[in-house]
Amino acid sequence: MRVKDAMSTDLLVVGAVDTVAEAARLMLKRRVGAAIDVDESVPGPGLITERDVMRAVSDGRDPEATPVEACMTFEARTATTNWDLD
Repeated sequence: MRVKDAMSTDLLVVGAVDTVAEAARLMLKRRVGAAIDVDESVPGPGLITERDVMRAVSDGRDPEATPVEACMTFEARTATTNWDLD
């Protein structure tokens, strides 16, 4: 089985300046646990995950005022579609 056989192609994309709250609402609406940020103004691509949202809230950040780029994960691991899943 290859990566392409298990991956989703319908990705949720958010911008680096979108708020954490907006990203969380979109993830909930789409029933996904992460969104990708492909904004060219930040090093990336980056991801904002459910865990990033929880971390921002637990750190006392205002989700309605905190931009995604302030708490997203930058060092995500990537794979090509023809890699073996093993």
